[in-house]
Amino acid sequence: MKRLLAAALALFAAATAQAGPISWDISWTASPAILTAGSSSKIVVTPGSDSGPSDPGEVVSTPAAFFTYSSKATTPDTFTAKAFDLTAKVTDTASGLSQNLTFHLQFDGGLSSSGQSLNLTFPSGDQVTGVLGGHVYHVQLGEFSPPPSYPQNRFVPGVLVASVTAGQVPEPGTLLLAALAAPALGLACRRRRRPAA
Repeated sequence: MKRLLAAALALFAAATAQAGPISWDISWTASPAILTAGSSSKIVVTPGSDSGPSDPGEVVSTPAAFFTYSSKATTPDTFTAKAFDLTAKVTDTASGLSQNLTFHLQFDGGLSSSGQSLNLTFPSGDQVTGVLGGHVYHVQLGEFSPPPSYPQNRFVPGVLVASVTAGQVPEPGTLLLAALAAPALGLACRRRRRPAA
């Protein structure tokens, strides 16, 4: 039984061992990159970028996009369901493979030369997952901070933060090892817990 338990533990360890750091790059694009309302109000979207490596399961915060507001309107121009896409191009460094993960966003609210009441929402959801070169990448949109000094200082942008989590996709052989190890571990535990007659 000790040999069976040792073998089961070895199989289980091999099946659940974590890989080392995962290297990746992420670059964002916006379409359209300029949103307008009225005759003079606009929002300019400037995409962000970032790169790994990161440990499997580690959540990495990264700027998805920066936003600047401008307007000459004395009464607020209204943005109503003003839609745009943010696309994250994720590249798995080890394999060289890339995938585009697209988010649909929209602005609603007012913008004038004296202030703003804009809200940013994600109508189609705030997270997308892709698989590249044996790694799974989970990208999630997070907190949006509007330009902090508008309208006094129009050159300090707002920012939308995203998180990137990279992980290892279990290989079929690894899953089989885990499946074989689990019953053996359970049997060993049951025998060890059985009270003596």
